[in-house]
Amino acid sequence: MFRKLLSWLMRADLEPAVNWSESEALEVLARVTAEVPRGWSGRETVEQIACACEGGIILLKRYPRSGFLVRVSFRGPLDGRQMRLTEMQPAPHPIYRLQVWPLDGQCEYACARRTWFGLWRNEPPMELGAMIGYLESANREMLKDLRHRLLGGQIPDSLQTEEAMWERINNMSEGDRRGAMAALAMQSLGAVDRQFHEAYPDAGPIPEDLQPAFEAMQKRLQEMGRAAATAPPDTQLSDLMLRFVADATRQGPKATNDGTSD
Repeated sequence: MFRKLLSWLMRADLEPAVNWSESEALEVLARVTAEVPRGWSGRETVEQIACACEGGIILLKRYPRSGFLVRVSFRGPLDGRQMRLTEMQPAPHPIYRLQVWPLDGQCEYACARRTWFGLWRNEPPMELGAMIGYLESANREMLKDLRHRLLGGQIPDSLQTEEAMWERINNMSEGDRRGAMAALAMQSLGAVDRQFHEAYPDAGPIPEDLQPAFEAMQKRLQEMGRAAATAPPDTQLSDLMLRFVADATRQGPKATNDGTSD
């Protein structure tokens, strides 16, 4: 009775809207624990469970120190092109994130936060973008294996190229990494420039009021070119960069005759 009175006074709930025990009745695909940043300072443990449900996937997360419970669910097939495995925190204590991305790009998100006297603040379920659907772990190979199982082994070549490129770049020394990033930027800008001239072969001269911005950009490009020449990537990394830029260019929006994009 006392807790009910407190919940009424505090406009709180007696029980969390997210049921952590829900996983007991579902097929568990993975249980993952990771140390992640907590707010503005410190770190905390997050417990994560990925479950298969009828026609979809449910991700449950529990933050014991913060008192948060999170449930992310989505239906339908997965979009393998978006299921990136990203290094979120470098060594010596790396954290990797696997994006679990539904084909329609939509997830249902619900959360509960523990408050005073064992009560809970529940947020109503809401439809959000697929960016909130992810798992984090220090074990990269475990996340790779999970993705392999979720996609039935059908990992897009473009995604494997992208990840292989970033893995090599992230493992470089600071000086070599700066040169590699400059080389990648130069290749990407070159591809964009070629696409622009193909779409608008008669764009005409640069307007006079944009000339200062153009000159500043040219100066910046020269600086990047010098940085790329100082520590050029090796042949294997250069090939990965070329393939990455080509894949990104093919997947990007195409310009139409009226100046908009598809």
